[in-house]
Amino acid sequence: MSTEIPDQLFLDGVLVGQNELVTPGIIAVVLDDDSVHDVPAADLRRRCEELGRSRIRAFLMAPADFEKVRPVAQRHAEEANKDE
Repeated sequence: MSTEIPDQLFLDGVLVGQNELVTPGIIAVVLDDDSVHDVPAADLRRRCEELGRSRIRAFLMAPADFEKVRPVAQRHAEEANKDE
């Protein structure tokens, strides 16, 4: 099984992807009603609670920020594969 992480991935059922239109340091949070909320990365956990975690469909970020997430996603994918 390939362990390569693509430009988009799913973590815990939520799409995580990169988008060149997103400002570095900002996470675009897409909700189930297709609204988009620009959230500073430092406030992400708090804002997710306020917005309602069950409503979140996607997190989009600048390509440079997505590259920082790749190692975490890689470990998560490998752990998930062990459980299968």
